[in-house]
Amino acid sequence: VLPVLALATAVVIALPAVARAQAACVALPPSSGAVVHVTPAQAGSLQSILDAAQPGQTIQLADGLYSLPQTLVMRVAGVTLRSKSGNRLGVVLDGRYAIGEILLIQKSNVTVADVTLTRSNWHLVHVAPDGPLSGTLVHNIRGVDGSEQFIKVNPAAGNYADNGVIRCSSLEMTDVGRTFVRNNCYTGGVDIHQARGWHIYANIVAGFWCGAGLSEHGIHVWTGSRDTRVEGNVIVN
Repeated sequence: VLPVLALATAVVIALPAVARAQAACVALPPSSGAVVHVTPAQAGSLQSILDAAQPGQTIQLADGLYSLPQTLVMRVAGVTLRSKSGNRLGVVLDGRYAIGEILLIQKSNVTVADVTLTRSNWHLVHVAPDGPLSGTLVHNIRGVDGSEQFIKVNPAAGNYADNGVIRCSSLEMTDVGRTFVRNNCYTGGVDIHQARGWHIYANIVAGFWCGAGLSEHGIHVWTGSRDTRVEGNVIVN
């Protein structure tokens, strides 16, 4: 996986517009709360680590490949999942097309930063609240080859996901990943339903097309959503 991801990055970042899109992006500040350190050898325990986290804690991932046996559900508010290095290419959370989603966010003020998410059957990141939810931050991730929309935001059981930010990230469909898309090219970059106050900026969205069927949009905010700001993104192919 890693050589393929590195090659795709080399192709995308060669585009001048891409460099301009993310020129203003800066690193997240160091974690201010308690930090839990995780290594790739603990990939099978990541869900229990997330469930044991306390609000304000950071789950910090050492560089390497994390082969995930299940979707990671973020059920604790105020938790951050990020790489230790700050290099989004250094940590790869790989679903191997064996799990539906890489990350399912159900609580407020969750941050996901500085990681690569790849090879999900459905979404790479799915925000679906189990109560009132706001303050999701997706920062400097690399999403590669999800089979459906890469970042999906849905209401659930009468609850809505509001006031989130998606920034400084790269969402890329490769030629290999495109062969795993089903249902008349049912894929896309960002897809948000019935949400308000999202800010989507300084992202790269590339490669969303199929040989047959019509891909959904690079950025799609609809079905009653409002107060959305979309600016400074680059959409390629």
